[in-house]
Amino acid sequence: MSTVTSWFGGQPSDSGMNLLQQIISRVLNSDIADLKKRLKVIDSSADRPSPEQTEALKAYISMSADQQAELRSKS
Repeated sequence: MSTVTSWFGGQPSDSGMNLLQQIISRVLNSDIADLKKRLKVIDSSADRPSPEQTEALKAYISMSADQQAELRSKS
């Protein structure tokens, strides 16, 4: 039973993060990495957005998940 509760975050694991937290962290970090890669491709294209739009994308990438969700709900 302790393995299941540790997996869900009931008890701390030896690594500092339980398995569920590690999965969520990797998914979120891979999303941010994908956005950064796309931004590099966009910056190098001939029909790239204006510098203001590029800065807005960079600002979005650096926001917390809650801030990003709030912006998406407004759009």
